[in-house]
Amino acid sequence: MNFTDWLTELDLDEESPVVGVSPSEIDALEKQAQLKLPGSYREFLAQCGRSAGLYAQDSDFFFPTIEVLNAELAEMLEEEGIDVEIPPNAFVFAAYQGYQYLYFICDGTVDPAVYLVTDGGAAPSKISPTFTELVRRGMEDYHRAIYSKKK
Repeated sequence: MNFTDWLTELDLDEESPVVGVSPSEIDALEKQAQLKLPGSYREFLAQCGRSAGLYAQDSDFFFPTIEVLNAELAEMLEEEGIDVEIPPNAFVFAAYQGYQYLYFICDGTVDPAVYLVTDGGAAPSKISPTFTELVRRGMEDYHRAIYSKKK
Protein backbone atom coordinates (compact mmCIF):
# COMPACT_ATOMS: atom_id res chain seq x y z
CA MET A 1 0.00 0.00 0.00
CA ASN A 2 1.24 3.41 -0.79
CA PHE A 3 -0.73 5.80 1.36
CA THR A 4 1.24 8.82 0.15
CA ASP A 5 0.30 8.02 -3.47
CA TRP A 6 -3.37 8.04 -2.45
CA LEU A 7 -2.94 11.41 -0.73
CA THR A 8 -1.36 12.83 -3.89
CA GLU A 9 -3.96 11.24 -6.18
CA LEU A 10 -6.75 12.81 -4.10
CA ASP A 11 -5.03 16.22 -3.78
CA LEU A 12 -4.90 15.90 0.00
CA ASP A 13 -1.17 16.67 0.10
CA GLU A 14 -1.35 20.17 -1.36
CA GLU A 15 -1.95 22.48 1.61
CA SER A 16 -0.48 20.52 4.50
CA PRO A 17 2.62 18.33 4.78
CA VAL A 18 2.78 14.56 4.67
CA VAL A 19 5.20 13.37 7.34
CA GLY A 20 5.97 9.83 8.47
CA VAL A 21 7.14 8.37 11.75
CA SER A 22 10.68 7.01 12.06
CA PRO A 23 11.30 3.26 12.44
CA SER A 24 12.69 3.83 15.94
CA GLU A 25 9.53 5.73 16.95
CA ILE A 26 7.36 2.91 15.59
CA ASP A 27 9.42 0.39 17.55
CA ALA A 28 9.07 2.51 20.70
CA LEU A 29 5.30 2.72 20.18
CA GLU A 30 5.11 -1.08 19.95
CA LYS A 31 7.23 -1.42 23.07
CA GLN A 32 5.04 1.04 24.99
CA ALA A 33 1.84 -0.71 23.83
CA GLN A 34 3.40 -4.14 24.37
CA LEU A 35 1.95 -5.19 21.03
CA LYS A 36 3.24 -6.04 17.55
CA LEU A 37 1.44 -3.60 15.27
CA PRO A 38 0.00 -4.88 11.97
CA GLY A 39 2.10 -4.45 8.84
CA SER A 40 -0.44 -2.20 7.12
CA TYR A 41 -0.51 0.15 10.11
CA ARG A 42 3.29 0.19 10.36
CA GLU A 43 3.37 1.21 6.67
CA PHE A 44 0.84 3.97 7.31
CA LEU A 45 2.88 5.28 10.24
CA ALA A 46 6.12 5.21 8.22
CA GLN A 47 4.56 7.07 5.29
CA CYS A 48 2.23 9.56 6.94
CA GLY A 49 1.80 8.74 10.62
CA ARG A 50 2.70 12.20 11.86
CA SER A 51 0.70 14.16 9.27
CA ALA A 52 -1.29 13.01 6.24
CA GLY A 53 -1.88 16.31 4.53
CA LEU A 54 -5.51 17.34 4.82
CA TYR A 55 -6.65 13.83 5.82
CA ALA A 56 -8.05 13.32 9.33
CA GLN A 57 -6.97 16.71 10.67
CA ASP A 58 -10.13 16.82 12.79
CA SER A 59 -9.33 13.55 14.60
CA ASP A 60 -6.74 12.20 17.01
CA PHE A 61 -5.15 9.98 14.39
CA PHE A 62 -1.47 10.80 14.38
CA PHE A 63 1.75 10.29 16.30
CA PRO A 64 2.42 11.14 19.10
CA THR A 65 -1.24 11.58 20.16
CA ILE A 66 -1.97 7.91 19.39
CA GLU A 67 0.30 6.90 22.27
CA VAL A 68 -2.41 7.73 24.83
CA LEU A 69 -5.59 6.62 23.04
CA ASN A 70 -5.84 3.16 24.67
CA ALA A 71 -5.74 4.84 28.08
CA GLU A 72 -8.24 7.51 26.98
CA LEU A 73 -10.70 4.86 25.83
CA ALA A 74 -10.38 2.94 29.11
CA GLU A 75 -10.93 6.18 31.03
CA MET A 76 -14.00 7.11 28.96
CA LEU A 77 -15.55 3.66 29.48
CA GLU A 78 -14.96 3.88 33.24
CA GLU A 79 -16.23 7.47 33.58
CA GLU A 80 -19.38 6.71 31.59
CA GLY A 81 -19.96 3.43 33.44
CA ILE A 82 -19.95 1.52 30.16
CA ASP A 83 -19.50 -2.24 30.45
CA VAL A 84 -17.82 -2.97 27.12
CA GLU A 85 -15.09 -5.54 26.74
CA ILE A 86 -12.09 -4.32 24.73
CA PRO A 87 -9.66 -7.15 23.94
CA PRO A 88 -6.27 -6.83 25.67
CA ASN A 89 -4.51 -6.99 22.30
CA ALA A 90 -6.55 -4.10 20.88
CA PHE A 91 -4.70 -1.00 19.72
CA VAL A 92 -6.71 2.23 19.62
CA PHE A 93 -5.39 4.22 16.67
CA ALA A 94 -7.96 6.99 16.33
CA ALA A 95 -10.38 9.06 18.38
CA TYR A 96 -12.92 11.70 17.54
CA GLN A 97 -13.91 14.32 20.13
CA GLY A 98 -13.41 11.93 23.04
CA TYR A 99 -16.48 9.80 22.39
CA GLN A 100 -15.67 7.69 19.30
CA TYR A 101 -12.66 5.38 19.19
CA LEU A 102 -11.34 3.11 16.45
CA TYR A 103 -9.22 0.07 17.15
CA PHE A 104 -7.93 -3.13 15.59
CA ILE A 105 -6.78 -6.38 17.13
CA CYS A 106 -3.04 -7.08 17.08
CA ASP A 107 -3.14 -10.83 16.42
CA GLY A 108 -0.62 -11.16 13.60
CA THR A 109 -3.06 -10.18 10.84
CA VAL A 110 -1.26 -7.90 8.38
CA ASP A 111 -4.33 -5.79 7.56
CA PRO A 112 -6.86 -6.25 10.38
CA ALA A 113 -10.53 -5.35 10.65
CA VAL A 114 -11.40 -2.05 12.33
CA TYR A 115 -13.88 -1.65 15.19
CA LEU A 116 -15.73 1.37 16.52
CA VAL A 117 -16.65 1.92 20.17
CA THR A 118 -18.57 4.97 21.38
CA ASP A 119 -19.76 6.45 24.64
CA GLY A 120 -23.30 5.24 23.92
CA GLY A 121 -22.66 1.88 25.58
CA ALA A 122 -23.24 -0.36 22.57
CA ALA A 123 -20.89 -3.24 21.89
CA PRO A 124 -18.02 -2.42 19.53
CA SER A 125 -19.02 -2.73 15.88
CA LYS A 126 -16.88 -3.82 12.95
CA ILE A 127 -16.83 -0.86 10.55
CA SER A 128 -14.23 -1.97 8.01
CA PRO A 129 -12.86 -5.36 6.94
CA THR A 130 -9.33 -3.90 6.85
CA PHE A 131 -7.36 -0.92 8.12
CA THR A 132 -6.27 -0.13 4.55
CA GLU A 133 -9.86 -0.02 3.28
CA LEU A 134 -10.87 2.28 6.15
CA VAL A 135 -8.06 4.72 5.31
CA ARG A 136 -8.71 4.62 1.56
CA ARG A 137 -12.45 5.23 2.07
CA GLY A 138 -11.67 7.99 4.57
CA MET A 139 -9.31 9.73 2.16
CA GLU A 140 -11.94 9.59 -0.57
CA ASP A 141 -14.53 11.06 1.83
CA TYR A 142 -12.18 13.90 2.81
CA HIS A 143 -11.46 14.61 -0.86
CA ARG A 144 -15.19 14.85 -1.65
CA ALA A 145 -15.88 17.03 1.40
CA ILE A 146 -13.00 19.43 0.77
CA TYR A 147 -13.23 19.78 -2.99
CA SER A 148 -17.02 19.95 -3.22
CA LYS A 149 -16.79 23.12 -1.08
CA LYS A 150 -14.19 24.67 -3.39
CA LYS A 151 -16.34 24.41 -6.52
